[in-house]
Amino acid sequence: MLSLHGVVSKVVRSFLKLLVAVRVVSISCEIPKQDIVKLTEHTYLLWKHQVTLVIDAYGLFRYISNTVDVPGEFVTDGQRVENSAFVFFWQQDKLLASWILTTVSMDVLPHLTGLTSSLAIWNTISRLLERLSSRDVVSWTSIISGSVLCGSMHEALLAFFRMQEDGVAPNEVTIMSSLHACSFIGRLRILQGFMPWFQN
Repeated sequence: MLSLHGVVSKVVRSFLKLLVAVRVVSISCEIPKQDIVKLTEHTYLLWKHQVTLVIDAYGLFRYISNTVDVPGEFVTDGQRVENSAFVFFWQQDKLLASWILTTVSMDVLPHLTGLTSSLAIWNTISRLLERLSSRDVVSWTSIISGSVLCGSMHEALLAFFRMQEDGVAPNEVTIMSSLHACSFIGRLRILQGFMPWFQN
């Protein structure tokens, strides 16, 4: 026979699972299923910018970040029980992974077969298409400005320096976005790298 504490614990766990399920379904229904540029070899930069903004807007950016903190699968509260935080994380990750795959063209999709987490899919796409995309100043500026708008200042600066490595000269908007990223993270010594662009 279960004690009152055991019954209450069981009811609370069931209720939490229900809340998690409702939240997961509501988030997955809210993410747009159309008007997203399909990922191809030629649309990677536009796709990444658009998809990153959507993922960040729904509070799911941590799922594609290399710093993601996955909760433990079980917790111990007198007995070993399933961790509702893990269940929520797992469900969100699978729904996000599924959504990302819907934005990928049939040419790219076979390269992602067998990948089951958002992070694995995201990293594989980045490795496959990062260097294949043709980039001009507009594409680079979109990445840099989008990164700044999302608060990813380090990513914005990395993109600026990769742009220079690729031999693409920045325009005024590129420089202003990059300077904003520098000032935000307090890396003023990086500004020395911008001096040649001010002299032109």
